[in-house]
Amino acid sequence: MENWVDDVNRNGGLIGREVQLIYYDDQTDASSVPGIYTQLMDVDKVDIVLGGYGTNTLAPAMPLIVDRQRYFVGLMGLGVNATLKYSGYFVMIPTGPRPNSALTEGFFELASRQSPRPRTVAFVSADAEFARNPILGATENAEIESIITAHLDVWNGPAGTDRDESIAELYASDVFVGEPEAAYKGHAGMSEAIAALQTQLPGTVISRSGPVQMAQDLVTYSWTLGVDGQVPIASGRDVLVLREGKIASLYVLIDAA
Repeated sequence: MENWVDDVNRNGGLIGREVQLIYYDDQTDASSVPGIYTQLMDVDKVDIVLGGYGTNTLAPAMPLIVDRQRYFVGLMGLGVNATLKYSGYFVMIPTGPRPNSALTEGFFELASRQSPRPRTVAFVSADAEFARNPILGATENAEIESIITAHLDVWNGPAGTDRDESIAELYASDVFVGEPEAAYKGHAGMSEAIAALQTQLPGTVISRSGPVQMAQDLVTYSWTLGVDGQVPIASGRDVLVLREGKIASLYVLIDAA
């Protein structure tokens, strides 16, 4: 940072102003953060705040930053701004738009490919902000994986009372199923759609073949269709729209042959 400041000032400063670097050591102690950031903004009158390292020291600073409307750059903060959604916050961390969930997505994708698939999971973390946020994300991932697993089990399972009960539990009563050549509505329509596939292609199984992607209440993933142990005969993508923990819509996209 000091080298950057020297270089900028040698070249005329930042937007015509000389840059001054003011810093204090928080010693990775979250309890010292409020005092340090108050000093920086109220006494030193800094315009831009470069935060500490990690969630545990960035999170306590956010209320002060928001209250004083400073631009805040953080390093490796996980989900620090997920609730506040403060527009003046920028974080350097390679976890994308869903930071809490990103760290465990790969684990759940790998688990979904196992045979038999795992049915339970346990989460253990330290009692700190950085550790709690990934647990929140892992819980969300587990819930989504549970829905997808149950959905595929319904479509791969035999007709009967068990499937009817699973449909009632998993799908909204007014669930919509949209396929390239057909559309179905409600629990009875869901049963009809499954029966049509199993009648047309008996003995085949739908298997998830790619990672889960999410946007708000939309969930999507790729799949293959075929007989176990043989080359798939079809592939495509499911798009699920969730409502209150149930699948409200299912759109089936089929790849070109």
